[in-house]
Amino acid sequence: MAFTDEQKTQIRFFLGYPFSFQYLNPRLESAFALVGADVTATNIALALVKKLSLFYGIDPADPGGPAQIDKAVSQAGIEQVESADDVVKYGTTGSSSSSASSSAILSAQNDAARQMVGALSAMFGVEIASDVFSKNGYVSGGWAERSSWMSRGPRTFALSG
Repeated sequence: MAFTDEQKTQIRFFLGYPFSFQYLNPRLESAFALVGADVTATNIALALVKKLSLFYGIDPADPGGPAQIDKAVSQAGIEQVESADDVVKYGTTGSSSSSASSSAILSAQNDAARQMVGALSAMFGVEIASDVFSKNGYVSGGWAERSSWMSRGPRTFALSG
């Protein structure tokens, strides 16, 4: 059961790899064939991608559906609105002693999503290039160089030395 192009794009996205640099990542591209050849491994990977897509709000089966991120933000109670200054202050979902703020809820959900991305990383045997659940965006790093190194087998090293 091979991965579709759409599924590969989603996996690349959640692992933080730029779509435009696929050619620099032979390790992940090779892993698509290996993981995709095993039905059980494919099903695990797709289940993780499905959960991540629902969380992020990009589930193709539910276009326009609310993301878990949106739900966490909507759980914040509006504490104050001042029309003169256009100030909106969000409070907590309940009393401060019994409920978490929407920020804490979102942080907990992001942590759970990061664990799923970590599981995808382990399944495919590649590092996480950028954290799509942070505010940082693309983080330029040495993943492309390391991906190339890790794709070389012992024979390649023996011949190149």
